[in-house]
Amino acid sequence: MGKTNEVWHVPFAGRNDSTVYGQNFLVQYDNVYLMDNHRAAYWCWMREIEVSQPFNLVHIDRHYDCLGITNAWQAATPDVATLTIDEYLAYEVPMDNSGGAMRLFRWDSYLSLFLHRSAEQMRQFWCATHRDGAAPPVDPTDTVEPWQLPGALNYLQASDDAPWICNVDLDYFFYSDDQKVVGRIVSDNYLERVFDAIRRANDAQETRVITLCLSPECCGGWESAEAIAAQVCNVLGVPFELPT
Repeated sequence: MGKTNEVWHVPFAGRNDSTVYGQNFLVQYDNVYLMDNHRAAYWCWMREIEVSQPFNLVHIDRHYDCLGITNAWQAATPDVATLTIDEYLAYEVPMDNSGGAMRLFRWDSYLSLFLHRSAEQMRQFWCATHRDGAAPPVDPTDTVEPWQLPGALNYLQASDDAPWICNVDLDYFFYSDDQKVVGRIVSDNYLERVFDAIRRANDAQETRVITLCLSPECCGGWESAEAIAAQVCNVLGVPFELPT
């Protein structure tokens, strides 16, 4: 994968907190999107797929990212494909019984909103997580354990003309304890095998879009998140680097 197209949809704003709503950057290299806050992923997918057509999804993340969604939120979810990134990030819905408003697309709600809207066209849903957070509103067709993941990704093959969305949060490869110590839990070899499989699937056009999130707060800070991002982007052939 060569550098043929680099687009900064959200220019780098600095190494600030991401938390629930912060979006410090979003950059695209062909069909690979990198971000610090995962909430932008839904918008990226809608640039690359047609939700009226079949697709597959693999979600690799410490968290499920599936906050429970009220009926009102479901009804208020717009056609994301029609929104600019600024409109998407700022989109608000009324808060229940408070008279206020809140942003709809959060780092823990974007996936549940997408699944509620698009599940009928989803053929396969692979979930590789630490089982952290609310479970998805749609049962996965396959729950992939960490020791299964490198081998499972060798089978990212588009079936029935249903290409893959590959959604990865780098916090999957980290632990945190009750002393707020954060560290990586996988070897360089494991990382290389995982992302080499993703790259091969992408080169074979089995994947339609790859979203990769740094999640600095969950990866031990910006320095740690950028270091692992550099490793995996090297395997993917993506020349990602944040400004200094």
